[in-house]
Amino acid sequence: MELFAGRGARVVAVDVDAEALEGLDGVETFTGDVAVEEDNAAAVRMAVERFGRLDAVVLNAGVSGAGPVEGEGAVAGLDHAGEGIRINALAPGLTRTRMTAGVRDDPALSEVAVGRIPLRRWAEPREQAEAIWFLASPAASYITGTVLAVDGGIGADNGLLFPPDTPGGDFR
Repeated sequence: MELFAGRGARVVAVDVDAEALEGLDGVETFTGDVAVEEDNAAAVRMAVERFGRLDAVVLNAGVSGAGPVEGEGAVAGLDHAGEGIRINALAPGLTRTRMTAGVRDDPALSEVAVGRIPLRRWAEPREQAEAIWFLASPAASYITGTVLAVDGGIGADNGLLFPPDTPGGDFR
């Protein structure tokens, strides 16, 4: 949201944690749960009331673990494409966030994790934000119903994170 606001976008940030919303400059805030339909509707109403329109919605509630990249988030984009509504998904790799602090702060775990990433490093949150900016921009005007992997190349190995002592598990 900071990247969007810094580039002149008018932003409504939604979070279940009111403290996480404190101190955000140039951003309207709404305390709510993006998993609750009523909260989403209220946040959309707030954006339209404050800004007069809604150009993009970014649902970026973080969850840990891996899952399939196909699903309703990407396929639903096809249902509304005729209306000019594009729906895409981002499949992020290991990113420096509060959620990954436990792994990053453990040198042994971090070494194993980074060793499995072809680019050999963690993603910075800004790198994920740049990909979201692209998908929301006119530069992606002919992209809908897709999943963009921003994962340092790990998806090219089918997303498998083999422990180092298993066949195929050592990239070094």
